Amino acid sequence: MPMHGCDKCDEFVAAMRQHYAYLFDNYGFRLEHCEEGKQGEYCLVGLESAQARIKFELEQGTPVAYLGTLESPMQWGDEVDGVTVWYVVNALLNFVEQKSGPPVTPKTGVYRSTDDLLAAGAARLRPRVAELLAAFAPNRPDDWWQKFDAYQAERLRQLRQTSRPR
Repeated sequence: MPMHGCDKCDEFVAAMRQHYAYLFDNYGFRLEHCEEGKQGEYCLVGLESAQARIKFELEQGTPVAYLGTLESPMQWGDEVDGVTVWYVVNALLNFVEQKSGPPVTPKTGVYRSTDDLLAAGAARLRPRVAELLAAFAPNRPDDWWQKFDAYQAERLRQLRQTSRPR
């Protein structure tokens, strides 16, 4: 059943529900928010559980998943007044998987459908979802966030080093 004002995003919502079914079945997430822009080329879908929120932004076929606390507002973007309130799931997964070095750039010319991208994102999140949800839960661990901030600062330093002109 479509949510009011989101009928142009029905296909995206159905694909997201299919690939991320484990969020609904195992973690108690429910669909809380849906809005579309530009005739469905941009969709914002928000889920909520007792621990955290997850939102999916679809921009012209490319989905991006974000994690936030229960206080993170269901809106476009990841900041409120310059403060990060939503975190890109891929960045969080890079941290918990302890990936380092420069980011991998996708191969150009390789087409991946929205469905393919959702399936890949859901498969990557699934084994780590409990750990990430705990990091956003009301009783979230401060030391986890201190380590994440240090990891992000180091990644930023690495990116700046690799992008400097030689």
